[in-house]
Amino acid sequence: MQKRISQIDAMKLICAFFVVTIHIVTDYRIQDGVISEHVLLGESFLRCSVPVFFMCSGYFLFSKDHSIKKIYKKLLFSLVLPTLAAILFWFVFNDAIENQNTVLGCIKNIRPESFFQLFRGLLNWDYSMVKNGFYLWFMIALIKIYIAYPVIKLVCVDESGRNRIRRYVMLLLGISEILFPTIEGLTNNNLMLYGYSVFCDYSFLYIFLGYELYLFFSRNDIRRSWCLYGLGAYIGGSLLTYFATVFIDIPYDGMFNEMLFNYNSCFIFIAAVGFFMLFRNIKFENMKMNRVVSFLGQRTFALYLVHYMVIRAMACYGALGFMSLKLPRPVFYVGAAVLCYMLSLTVAVILHGCRMVMGKLLR
Repeated sequence: MQKRISQIDAMKLICAFFVVTIHIVTDYRIQDGVISEHVLLGESFLRCSVPVFFMCSGYFLFSKDHSIKKIYKKLLFSLVLPTLAAILFWFVFNDAIENQNTVLGCIKNIRPESFFQLFRGLLNWDYSMVKNGFYLWFMIALIKIYIAYPVIKLVCVDESGRNRIRRYVMLLLGISEILFPTIEGLTNNNLMLYGYSVFCDYSFLYIFLGYELYLFFSRNDIRRSWCLYGLGAYIGGSLLTYFATVFIDIPYDGMFNEMLFNYNSCFIFIAAVGFFMLFRNIKFENMKMNRVVSFLGQRTFALYLVHYMVIRAMACYGALGFMSLKLPRPVFYVGAAVLCYMLSLTVAVILHGCRMVMGKLLR
């Protein structure tokens, strides 16, 4: 069994909270027809979350010489089946959440040909017909990465020749998937650079970067100075994201185009690397806390799958609306995010308990 690293698990828990917060405050970016700069400022410090998740995956994925059988088994049971379950939930029961329909009513509304269309779409990585399933793109990206594991593993080996090949690939990905899109965002698409992708997307770059960080920390001890450098990069990258959006992106046409808010922005890349360096260099001394963090850190994928179900249920049944009317807006953002996060984490822990019980019964 692979040894858990408390700093990585803590990062995953914090980033999961960031994701929940993003999906709550997104509906409040525009208030009374005006773009809220306060919301954009807060969200700028949260945008590093998904890249950090990718880096955490890359940190462990190639740290040992896993067999393809083991990787594909994890792919099936930890990624594919849970993602399919989430897709089917939204496909069948979306109306129960959005319009308070009954469970039986939702089932009666489903037609067999709809499942055929869904299946055909999934074969082409298209799940657009699944309402409220937009956030599952992250799980789809991870599935693609795991499918490509046998090929990626060829360059994720700590040998001088393969290190050079991998870093050359990272350079190409950095230019095509991070630098060019950022330049396009800063110049409002005037240079026509975007679209020069080499062979994959930015998620592969973050996976490679996670492996590079694994090599780095396997050779170097934790240092407080690196923690401070990471803090500076995280704050600096987040502020650059905000300022570039407010003073370059929005003034161009008065619209929030999100180009510099995307996860392939240079500024978010800097913030993500800084966040990782910050938390990876923090020492966790308390063993009991380490065990709790490690246990909860293993529930973050399940938390990610269910969190938007919790958010939509609270929104459609009036809980979020009630809180927004009764609380000052900053308190509402934090309070709603904490409540949705804790409920989602509770559901994830319950699902884990059910899985353990079923495993014992089936033995």
